[in-house]
Amino acid sequence: YAKDFKVPGGESREAWEKTRRARITAPKSITVTVDKPKVDITADDKASVTFSQTYKSNNLTNVMKKRQYWQRESGGYWRIVYEGAA
Repeated sequence: YAKDFKVPGGESREAWEKTRRARITAPKSITVTVDKPKVDITADDKASVTFSQTYKSNNLTNVMKKRQYWQRESGGYWRIVYEGAA
């Protein structure tokens, strides 16, 4: 994720990272499947990505359409600046 990633719900980046880390490490197993990815390059350093995500763990199964905005940073690395439901 980019340094300027827009944290959902207006919480602090620190709180978001702590919550996310707990969600990822708590389940005994996680499987994520991405279907029908579509990438639109909107500028030399920006892209919009949409896809259907299936998330399965021992605690939860969820299918949702997602949208992410990516930005190319120095060094050529692409990082997520926004992520949410499509």
